[in-house]
Amino acid sequence: MVWDGLALTLPQGWWMEPPAWASATAGAYPLDRPRVDFHGPDGASLHLNPHQWLRDNGPCQETAAGLFCQWRDATPATAQAAATMAPTLQLLDRPPPGK
Repeated sequence: MVWDGLALTLPQGWWMEPPAWASATAGAYPLDRPRVDFHGPDGASLHLNPHQWLRDNGPCQETAAGLFCQWRDATPATAQAAATMAPTLQLLDRPPPGK
């Protein structure tokens, strides 16, 4: 199955960058799961399928849309946002337009 969409519930005060469905490397090969950065209050950030994430950067949890990561020094509010968002992350297969 080919996924082409992402669905989730964002907590109030959070926003996301457009999902990237290509690698962040030379050649930009297609990805099975999107890379997305999420931003919240006071500079908070969360990352879905981040490029070259190291275990030392901070914890990740597996979701239906891939690895959802936060920096090791994330605030408790960021961790709460991650706990709220993680179970809502889903990949979608949408029908072609006009079908």
